[in-house]
Amino acid sequence: MSALAEPPESAPEWKDDDLLGTLHDYFGAGSDAGLPDEVRFLVNVATLVEKQLDREAPPQTPAVFLLFPTFKDLVPETREVPMLDNGMTELGSAIWFVGPVFGQARQYTIPEWEDTEVFKLLEEWDNASVAAVFMETRTPNLEIRFYPFGISRPNDFEVITLPRDAVELPDVYRAVDGIYGGCLITPNAAPAPPGLKLWKNASKYWVARNAEAVIEHHLHVGLHAAFPTYRVDTQLKQATGRLDIDIAKADWKHPGQIDNHVVLELKVLRTHGSGGGVYSGAKVSAIVREGVEQAAAYRDEQNARLAALCCFDMRKSITKRCFAAGRKLAEVLDVDIRSWQLFPTAKELRRSRTTSQTKADNKRGGRARSQ
Repeated sequence: MSALAEPPESAPEWKDDDLLGTLHDYFGAGSDAGLPDEVRFLVNVATLVEKQLDREAPPQTPAVFLLFPTFKDLVPETREVPMLDNGMTELGSAIWFVGPVFGQARQYTIPEWEDTEVFKLLEEWDNASVAAVFMETRTPNLEIRFYPFGISRPNDFEVITLPRDAVELPDVYRAVDGIYGGCLITPNAAPAPPGLKLWKNASKYWVARNAEAVIEHHLHVGLHAAFPTYRVDTQLKQATGRLDIDIAKADWKHPGQIDNHVVLELKVLRTHGSGGGVYSGAKVSAIVREGVEQAAAYRDEQNARLAALCCFDMRKSITKRCFAAGRKLAEVLDVDIRSWQLFPTAKELRRSRTTSQTKADNKRGGRARSQ
């Protein structure tokens, strides 16, 4: 086996708790299989609310959805709704008890809606710590507020406006920026269990064998959460290869119809592999160029609007030369390239920021003297 040879990357095993801990940090996630229940809950509630928007009479009053599938006799005044997911039931003026993926639900009606009283009621029922979605109908555009840790933490929420326009690359990059800053930039950002670590030996810049798979999983969850009414599929097998991430919109009115918006090809740039093998500059340049070719081919096969190569740079010495040939090819193939630098330690991140700030200060000082 050559010094560069690495075993095939495989997806790490993890539990819901491993991801839920970072969910709030990186808001600004095939299907939703393998996602934390809290994200699946958000995806299905958002999809249901969007269905309501297509009706002639969208909901005019707020509602709260609770991730509480085992609800039974806590509040006797609830009624069973067997097919809430079909979008035919009015949602407003109610508290809904649902599972992460639901058809059946239970409804508690609120005749006179008052936010303070509803939140107080949830506290009394001891349901303030379960994941919740607040459907806000009184704003100019309908929005949902996602409380991943429950309304007992009223300031820990994210707002998603519905319906949303087509996903564009700036939207995707903002979401990836949040995921990157929340759990990828350094090992300190979101301490991970052994199977999810990005560095095999951080002090030597040895990158974990399955680093790309770990990053892909974080993006899968984070992009689902950022675009809950969209499909975020990973590892799609195609004639042209295996597509890392596809962001698409499924038309619930026309089953089977899917509009592909964005395809993402992921590449990890290394100085060393997990066994210490060295990746030369030429090798890294070839990886970037290959990534551009793959992104373009996957976009064309999926008939998607946009394609991007997302590079996660884990090299010891960062140079831009590796992107030169790739960017020229990207212009021809209409592929966007974006990169994020990952650091093995918080100390290296601090040092990098200090160096960047010093260079910026010197540049400003030089301009001032020349004037």
